[in-house]
Amino acid sequence: MSSRLPRSPHVPHSSANAHPITASHAKSHVLAGVQDAYWSDDEDENLECPLCLEEMDLSDLHFKPCPCGYQICNFCWHHIKENLNGRCPACRREYTEQPAEFKSVTAEEQKRLNAQKRKRDKERKELEALNRRHLANVRIVQRNLVYVTGLGSRFAKEELLPSLRSSEYFGQYGKVSKILLVKRAETLNRPADVGVYITYHRREDAARAITAVDGSPSPGGGGEIMRASYGTTKYCINFLRGVQCTNNSCLDLHEWGDDRDCFTKEDLATLKHAMKDSETRQAPPPAPRKRTEDSEGWCIYFWE
Repeated sequence: MSSRLPRSPHVPHSSANAHPITASHAKSHVLAGVQDAYWSDDEDENLECPLCLEEMDLSDLHFKPCPCGYQICNFCWHHIKENLNGRCPACRREYTEQPAEFKSVTAEEQKRLNAQKRKRDKERKELEALNRRHLANVRIVQRNLVYVTGLGSRFAKEELLPSLRSSEYFGQYGKVSKILLVKRAETLNRPADVGVYITYHRREDAARAITAVDGSPSPGGGGEIMRASYGTTKYCINFLRGVQCTNNSCLDLHEWGDDRDCFTKEDLATLKHAMKDSETRQAPPPAPRKRTEDSEGWCIYFWE
């Protein structure tokens, strides 16, 4: 590991006299750089088939008929395959006789899943009593946490984390309190990725790391470009319930985040939709065509 990360740039401290910006603009600015927002399946309170809107049972939750990951119940899959066009409603890929993923539920697993469901239901009731249930699905941009992708397969390994933490790599930007490698599988809305979370003791060190690393080549070569942004986290469920968290390795937030740094899945979807619309409106018009004639008198139009 001889390659190094870019040297630390100077990051000016924020001034009390800085020009104020609206909360909505600030939130849009924050969300535009988010690359690790993630909601797991067991956090989704709406466990319904998106087509028939019936509640999906445990066998349905273990059933993914298409490689893109779009989940529907067995009944709707069979209906589409036998009576309609036989294609996935999300990606239009043709369904095969064998689903992309199906895992039968054993009695032991059924017992475990039922226990998990009872635990979640109990937690949700406690949160409802405290009027905090909606906060369980909120994500918070953590200002001392950096999320980096694009390191390349050579560097994205657990055994190399101590080296990445050193002053030759991410440690050069400030004191690192924690570093974690995360691998996420491909889903309908998110490609597979490997990322590294670096928690710094100070916010300004995290800002310095993002400025230096984002857009720079991977130290492992291979032509990959690193992307760095603030990492996101969620509220610890014990914190929301008003209970002491006893998990020393818990990565969730145990204090209230700034409202400007908090967002929901709907906030992120709305922003992405607005950004896509903006890109479409700003697309340049096609270049004008020129008219000419060939030697036989045919009119020919061509693009400049």
